[in-house]
Amino acid sequence: MERKIGEIFEYKGEWYQCVRNIKNVCKDCAFFNNTIKDNGKIVGPECYNVPVGSCGGYYRKDGTSICFKKLEKVGEPFTCNYYGDNRLLTIQEYQAYDINISSINNIPMYVSNYKHKRIAIELKQNQENMEEKKNEELSNLENTGKNLKPFDLEAARSGKPVCTRDGRKARIICFDAKDITPIIALVLGKNSREEVQYYDRCGRIKEGKESPADLMMLPEKHEGWINIVKNTDDYYYCKGVFDSEEYARNNEANYPGLAVATVKIEWEE
Repeated sequence: MERKIGEIFEYKGEWYQCVRNIKNVCKDCAFFNNTIKDNGKIVGPECYNVPVGSCGGYYRKDGTSICFKKLEKVGEPFTCNYYGDNRLLTIQEYQAYDINISSINNIPMYVSNYKHKRIAIELKQNQENMEEKKNEELSNLENTGKNLKPFDLEAARSGKPVCTRDGRKARIICFDAKDITPIIALVLGKNSREEVQYYDRCGRIKEGKESPADLMMLPEKHEGWINIVKNTDDYYYCKGVFDSEEYARNNEANYPGLAVATVKIEWEE
C-alpha cells in the first residue's frame, strides 16, 4: 500500500494525514510514539503492525519519505448541507498539515479554512447517539453558564470552543470582517437552525452592554490519574496527576507499601 501525500485516512477512530517527512526521521510520525510490547519488552514502534502504508522513500514509487500526522479536532461538530439538497451531514473540523487533500474512500470532506489549513470531515453518528447527545446537552444547558469563562480572542483564534452567555452553541467563521464588529459567528437558534451574529473583539454583540448572546469560552474537560498514598501516621494524600493509568501505576514504585489506590479523576477548567 502506498498512500498519496496529503491523503486523509481513518485508523481506530482517529484521522491521520500522509505528509512529506522532510527530516526523514521516524520520531516525527504519529505512530512512532506508540510502542509494541512482547512479554513486557518493547519490540518496535506501532507502525510495524499498522496497515497505513510504506513510509520510506526507497519503498515508495515517488521516492519520497513520508510520515503520518494525527489530525486534532478544532471546535465543536456542526451540520452542513454538503450535497446541496435536503441532506444535512454532521461535520467536524480538524487542523490539517497539507490542504492538498485526498481520500481513497470518498468520505465527504473539504477545506474549510485555507489560511489556517483546516479541513472538515463528516462525523459518522447513528441516530441513537445523536439523540443521546442532544438530551445530554439539554440537561446540562441550565448549568452551562456557571462554568463559562470570559471571551478570549486569541484562544478563540486557536480553535478553542465558544458558546453564548446563555449556553447556546456558537462557531466563529470570521475574525477580520471590515466592520466595527469584525467577528462573525453562527449561533444555534430556534428549531436548531444557525443564525448569523456579529461581535466586537471582546465578543460582545452590543458595545458596552452585556447580552445573553455575547460570546464566552467553554470550559475544557480534562482527565487524569492520581495515586492515593497513606503515610505512617495513617494520613491519606494524593500524589500527582498523570496522563494515563499506566504512568500512575508505574509511579507507585516511589511509595513502596504506602500506595493505596490509583484513581481516575475528571475536571473542567
